[in-house]
Amino acid sequence: MKSMIETPVRRTVLLKLRAIASLIAATIAPLVPTVSSAQITASQAVAPVQGNRAPIDTQFHSPLVLTIPIPPEARNLWGNGKWTDRSTFQQLRDFRCDGIAITDMQVRSKLSRRNFLSREQFLVEIKGKFDSVRGHDRRVDMKLELLSDDEVIGVGYVEKLKAPEAKDKSFDEELDFPTQPINDRAPTHVRITFSDYDD
Repeated sequence: MKSMIETPVRRTVLLKLRAIASLIAATIAPLVPTVSSAQITASQAVAPVQGNRAPIDTQFHSPLVLTIPIPPEARNLWGNGKWTDRSTFQQLRDFRCDGIAITDMQVRSKLSRRNFLSREQFLVEIKGKFDSVRGHDRRVDMKLELLSDDEVIGVGYVEKLKAPEAKDKSFDEELDFPTQPINDRAPTHVRITFSDYDD
């Protein structure tokens, strides 16, 4: 049986091997993809209905709840009437509900007054595009909740948007919110409850 006593030569070899391993680890680490904490989360609002089956590539069934973090650069645009960058919500395309995905979405907001008699409101405009797989024409309702951390500071509804089969369909809607508390703080998240049904 070989002795397990560590000789000076063996100690030197071990130290060199450890140094090489550390160097390799430091070189590879930047190349390994990491998962950002600022990711969209999706959840099934209710158990999927089995009777009316959706297209084969569906990931979720209606209603679907999507919670989208708003990065600091997009929050800085809040209230000044400028559109968010297309990349802000681009991950939405990864979530398909009954064959429908939001492939593009942008948001802008500003203080607005419909006429001189009306109260000042916070106007939020949302525009984007649906992509639908083959099947049949659908309609989409969306409930949009603006959240500051975990607190809901505004709720709006967009209803009966068209999502024709095997086509891209654009949408552009305006939502009015009371100025308080939205005017005091920019939202950190947008939560969309996405519901679809036959046209």
